[in-house]
Amino acid sequence: YSESKEYAFKERINVKDLEEGMIPETYIVERNSKIEFVHGPSIKSVIKNVMNNKIENALKDFKIKGKVLASPKEAGGLTIKEVKVLKEKAEKGLMEKTINVRKTMAFVPAILIAYIVLQLTGDLLWNIIL
Repeated sequence: YSESKEYAFKERINVKDLEEGMIPETYIVERNSKIEFVHGPSIKSVIKNVMNNKIENALKDFKIKGKVLASPKEAGGLTIKEVKVLKEKAEKGLMEKTINVRKTMAFVPAILIAYIVLQLTGDLLWNIIL
């Protein structure tokens, strides 16, 4: 998993090819007229802070300083407005021309199909066994 997660779950694309619904890998933040890519806190660091009774540090890690242009925590991904802003910033040379996005897929239909198949085959197998 750790060796293949970069290839399996992330993709580097041109900013001009961004579309609504894509999820950036990092927070894209504007600070002091500069665009920065900021990683959110890891689960390890949050757990470590909580275990060491430093809850305020864990909460500070979640507070991103600056104007957030795009966020990986939005389940719906980028909005049309965010895509437009990022494309403008890239065209002006204020940020990189490529960014990492998370690969996503529509999983609800797959889960429904798997549930139906499981119910049908499970009942069939149970009847054969009995």
